[in-house]
Amino acid sequence: MIKKSLLLLSAFILALNIAACAGTPGDDSDSSESSSVSEVVEPGDTIGSKYLAVFANSDTTDAESAVKELIDSNIFEATLMEREITDGYLPGFDGEISGYTKAVNFSAMISTIPFTGYVFESDDPEALLKELEEAANPRWNVCTEADETVSYIRDNMVFFLMCPSE
Repeated sequence: MIKKSLLLLSAFILALNIAACAGTPGDDSDSSESSSVSEVVEPGDTIGSKYLAVFANSDTTDAESAVKELIDSNIFEATLMEREITDGYLPGFDGEISGYTKAVNFSAMISTIPFTGYVFESDDPEALLKELEEAANPRWNVCTEADETVSYIRDNMVFFLMCPSE
């Protein structure tokens, strides 16, 4: 009888772990924003809106400088790393992204934290943003999902971030 109870308890715990890992899809009301207007953007209460304000209000003119400024803002309490992107797979997207001339990624050093952002340089930022929005997958990591997707166009640069809301 004790063995049967332990077996049932183990099966129940395993089922709970699988359910927790699978999670439930987040609500589809992400807070995507995009703009190409040169206005001052006030930071909101979420991590994404704070990063958006840093990018939108910056005077950087290239993707690498923009990402350095975003990382230096210390908004998110995780160690962020940066890397220049070459052609191929981009974490956070289903399918290839091709409409850019240069891209720099900044993401959490711990890969299970749902935080990945990009600054792209593009000859057609509106078309690139559309491509990014269509291919974005906030659940690109096993057992994690970004709560918020934020995007913004400034000049020839596109900012795209998927992150936790707090």
